[in-house]
Amino acid sequence: MHVGAMWLWHDVDHFAFHVDGDRAGQESFRDEVQFAPRAADLARRAALDVTGFRERFPSLPAVASFLTSRPLRRGFLWDGLDAGIAAALVGEPVAARASLDRVLAEEALAPWMVGAQDTARFLHDLADDSNAVGIWAAEAVRSCRANLKLAPAALPFGDESDSHEAGPSVAWVSDHEHG
Repeated sequence: MHVGAMWLWHDVDHFAFHVDGDRAGQESFRDEVQFAPRAADLARRAALDVTGFRERFPSLPAVASFLTSRPLRRGFLWDGLDAGIAAALVGEPVAARASLDRVLAEEALAPWMVGAQDTARFLHDLADDSNAVGIWAAEAVRSCRANLKLAPAALPFGDESDSHEAGPSVAWVSDHEHG
């Protein structure tokens, strides 16, 4: 079983692990008697991992701090895009633009990279306006939640909230539950 955090501002129709947790292990199924205790143990370990992610990312500023403090990894477009989005959402336009500039400096070798750079360019222009970035992010999160068949949730940005202290819009994903 694998548990990870997913940034829902990626408007996608599949679960992704943007921050990986530890793998809780796996067990082959032979019969219910053999598997039941192992499944219970895996579920307990996954619940602990989810709690750990909630403690690690209790607020949007905590997410932004994590994302903007990660070391630069050339070729990891999503790291720069995520850091730029989070920094812009918490009102740090200089950090946002620096992260988004990293995305724009990459050579776009695939259509998804062009799309990421289009998003980075759009958000680069909005970086001074955390409310506008929040409205963009809220729409992306709403769409992603709908695509993933997740229930609607209050968001700590956009037109729903003036507070960044509410929990971030993050999904804790288990590959055991979602394939």
